[in-house]
Amino acid sequence: MVNAEIFDILKKVDFLKFLPESVLPELTNSCQRIKLSPNQVLFNEGDDGDFMFIVLSGELSVYKNKKEIDRPTPGGYFGEMALVNSKPRSATVKALVASELLVVNKEQFQSHFASSPAALMALMQTLSNHSRGNLDAAAKGHGKLQDRENLNALFRRVLDDAANEIYIYDESLDFMEVNRRSCDNLGYGEEELLGLSYADVAKGMCREKLEELLAPLKSGELAMIQRDGFHIRKDGSEYPVEMRIQMMQTETDPIFATVALDHTERKKMQEKIRVMALYDSLTGLPNRNLAIDRLDLATARALRNGDKSAVFLLGMDNFKTVNDSLGRKVGDKLLQAIGKRLVETLRREDTVARVGEEEFMIIIPSINKESRTARLAQKLLDGLSAPFGVGGHEIYVRFSMGISVFPSDGLDSQTLFANADAALHRAKEKGKSAFENYDPSMLARASRQLTLEGGMRKALERGEFRLHYQPKVDIHTGKIDGLEALIRWEHPKDGLMAPGLFIPAAEESRLIVPMGEWALNEACRQIKIWSDMGIPDVNVAVNLSGLQFAQDNLVDTVSKAVSDAGISTKNLELELTESILMENSQKAIARLAELNDLGVKISIDDFGTGYSSLMYLKIMPFHTLKIDRTFVNDVARKTDAEITKAIISLAQILDKKTVAEGVETVDQQNFLRRAGCDLIQGYLISKPLPAEDIPSLLKKLL
Repeated sequence: MVNAEIFDILKKVDFLKFLPESVLPELTNSCQRIKLSPNQVLFNEGDDGDFMFIVLSGELSVYKNKKEIDRPTPGGYFGEMALVNSKPRSATVKALVASELLVVNKEQFQSHFASSPAALMALMQTLSNHSRGNLDAAAKGHGKLQDRENLNALFRRVLDDAANEIYIYDESLDFMEVNRRSCDNLGYGEEELLGLSYADVAKGMCREKLEELLAPLKSGELAMIQRDGFHIRKDGSEYPVEMRIQMMQTETDPIFATVALDHTERKKMQEKIRVMALYDSLTGLPNRNLAIDRLDLATARALRNGDKSAVFLLGMDNFKTVNDSLGRKVGDKLLQAIGKRLVETLRREDTVARVGEEEFMIIIPSINKESRTARLAQKLLDGLSAPFGVGGHEIYVRFSMGISVFPSDGLDSQTLFANADAALHRAKEKGKSAFENYDPSMLARASRQLTLEGGMRKALERGEFRLHYQPKVDIHTGKIDGLEALIRWEHPKDGLMAPGLFIPAAEESRLIVPMGEWALNEACRQIKIWSDMGIPDVNVAVNLSGLQFAQDNLVDTVSKAVSDAGISTKNLELELTESILMENSQKAIARLAELNDLGVKISIDDFGTGYSSLMYLKIMPFHTLKIDRTFVNDVARKTDAEITKAIISLAQILDKKTVAEGVETVDQQNFLRRAGCDLIQGYLISKPLPAEDIPSLLKKLL
C-alpha cells in the first residue's frame, strides 16, 4: 500500500482529520505497519498495552464474552485509551481476513497532537466519549472520604478492576488503600501491604526522598509527577514501573495517589509488535521488510569490500494444488517445513525470508564468483526435491527460481528484487523446477556499457573526476605517515560516484589507462600545492591497474608526472595488487626495479588474497605490504588473526612496513598494534576526504 492510499484512509479517522495535512506523512513514516493473517489474534481481553491501531486494509472482529461488538474496517481504529492511561484491553481483537494496521504509540501520538489545538480538542472529545473511567474518577470518589471505612463499593470495584497498581496514602506515607493488582504484583496479602508505606515498595525511595518528591505537589507547582523506577516484591525481586503521582485535596488533609504501570508487560507488547512488523507470523522467517533491510546491508558491505551479493527468489509451482487438494492447514505446515529445510541447507550468515504466499527469498551476502550461483541454485532445488512429510501426507514440491547478483544486476535492493522476480517469471515460462539468472538482452547490456563508457570519456574531457585522500597513520604515534589517493566521479546527474560503480567498466573499455594517468598527474600536482602551502613531505600513494602497469611507457609516464609537478619522487608511492605482480613475475620485477631507481616507493596492495611466491617476494623491490581488509574485518576469528600475524611477521623478516586497510574499530587497532603492524588506514581514523579538507587534518596529525 503506497503512502497516498494510507493518507486517504487516515483522513477518515474522526480526530485525525483535524490535523494539518502536512503532518500525516510524518505520522505515517514514524509509525510501524503490521500485517495480520486471517484469524490471527492481535490481543486478548485483559492484555496490557500502550498502543492504538488504525486499520489500513482488511476487516477485524472485536468481541467480548464471545459476543462480537464491532467490526473495524479501513479508517477504523481501536485501543486509543492506551495512549492516555494504560488500561486492560476491554475486548479481544482478531483479523477476519488478511489485514494491515498502523501502530501508534504514546510518544508518536502526543508529539503530533501537542502542536495542534483543534486536533487536541477533537481527541479529548473522542476519548471522553470512549472512556471507561480513569484515575480522575478514582480521585473524585476518594476526595469525599474521611477514612478507609467509608469507601463505597463502586470505588472499590474501580480500584480492583484497574490494570495498573494503585496506592493511596496520606502525608504519613502509610497506605490507606491499595488495589488487587498491587497485591498481585508485589506478592503481598492486602492486610500485609496496608501495613507498609510507599517508601517500602519503591526502590531507593526512603521516606525523606519521597517527601522531597511530593513537595512540588503540595506547593501546587506541579499537578502530576511522572517518573520511571522499580518496585520491590515481597521476595526481593524487582520489576520496572512508570509511576504517576497526583495529590487530592480533601476537607482535612491532602491524600496522594500513585498509579504504577508495570513496564514488563509493555516490553512484551513492544516485542510482539516488533516481531509482527519484521517476521512472518506463520514461518517465523524474516518478512519482506526485514529481508530488504538485510539486502541493503549486504550490498553496502559488498560495495565496500569490492564483493558480490546474490538474491534467489523461489516460487512454488504447485502450491495452489496442495492447498486445494489437502486444505489450508496442510499448506501452512508445508510452508513451515520448506522454510526450515532452506535454513538448514544454508549458512548462518545467509538470510531466508518469506516474501509472498508461496515465495521465499534467499540473500547470499558474499559470493566471490557469479558462476557459484548456478551450483548453489541446483543444490537448493535438489534439496527441495525430496518429499515433505506433512500431516500424514508425502508431498513433492516443485520450485522455480530467479537469481540476481549485485552489482551486475542492480545497485540497490529494490532493483535486485525486481530483477530476481523477472528472472523467476522467465524460469516459470521456460519450464518447472528450473532456475534462471537475470540476464538482460545483449543489446541492453551493450547499450548500458556504451552509455557508461561515453559518460566516462566526457568526464575526462570535462574534468568531472576527483581525487579523495585517506590518511595512513603510524599505529604507535598516531601521526600521519601518508595518504592514499582514491578516484571519485562527480557525475552531473548522479552525484559523487564511488569507484566500484564505474571502475569495472573502465577496465573493460581500457579507459582505466587514461583515467589512471590523470589520477597520477593530479596527485603529483596536489602534493606540490600542499608543499607551497607550507606542508612539506606529504607522501601520496596512487593505485595502478594491471593495464597501466603493463604499459611500456609506464616509467616515463611516472617520471614526467613527478617532473611536471616539481616534486620529489620520494613523495610518491605506487600501489599494485599482488595478482598483477604475479601474472608475469619476471617482467614485473624488472619494471619494479626501474620504478625503484626513480626513487618511487612501491606497495603491494590486498596482500594475502592472491598467490604470491615467497621467492619472488624475496627479490622484488618493494617497501610496504598492505594487509587486505577482509582479514582485518575478521581478526576476532582465530584463522584471520593468525593470517594477519603471519603477514606482519613475513614483512618484518623481509624488513618491510605493513599497512592494515579497512580498520574500523578500536579492537582491530589494538590487535594490530600488539601484532606489530606499522600503519593503519580506515574509517576509524578518517574516511577519504576531498583535497581541500586535507591541510587541516595534516596540520593536526603530522
